[in-house]
Amino acid sequence: MRYGAVMKPFDFAALQLGDEMRLDPDVERYARLSYQTSAAEIVSDPESWTAEQTQVYAVGDWRYFSKLRGYDDEEIRAFAEFLELNRVLSVKYGQDDVAWIDYAIQEQAGVLGLRPSEIIAKSTEGETEVLTLEHLYQRLKADLESYTQIRLANVERGAETIQLAGLLTQKYGYGLARALQLAAELGDVPNPSLKAEVDRCVARIDPHWDTTFKLRINAHPAGLLLTAPEPNEV
Repeated sequence: MRYGAVMKPFDFAALQLGDEMRLDPDVERYARLSYQTSAAEIVSDPESWTAEQTQVYAVGDWRYFSKLRGYDDEEIRAFAEFLELNRVLSVKYGQDDVAWIDYAIQEQAGVLGLRPSEIIAKSTEGETEVLTLEHLYQRLKADLESYTQIRLANVERGAETIQLAGLLTQKYGYGLARALQLAAELGDVPNPSLKAEVDRCVARIDPHWDTTFKLRINAHPAGLLLTAPEPNEV
């Protein structure tokens, strides 16, 4: 879930700002981006991050970390603009005044100082949710998308070929699809099927995945051809 699920509506006019800042279009744009990026933030506990996510976060590569966490390109672009405006306005008004804008927005939204566990509790307050196969389908679909983003990021940085990344995604996705099928059988309800979504994600990584699949099937035996680094690269 995301912080936006529990945040109150944004009202720029209600923020306590000096006249100069209130009339500055960059300040208003920054405030709206601050609210937008906060609402889009995925609620998480660092203890639940993968080893790769923890390592990337530690070195400060926020773009790659964002991809690993499942943010899309538009969300990453918005956060990049937010960071740039933060830099510009900090020079113009000082870091304390810019930090005040973020503080005021968090306070207005009702999430100031709340821990992830408190955000989750707040979102389900007074609710008794009945989990259905559709809930499972949507959760597995989101998990598949997150996994696909990880493989795409690895291809982009040269860590995996598109063929390997596509194969890993296909195997992972078909496992999720099989789990959904078993859940449908246990509940004696129609299977919404995740297979088409899996094939779509694989095609995003390897556009010729069907050819790759046929080549692997026809190989006797199929295997991996791994290249070792040159001596001067070790």
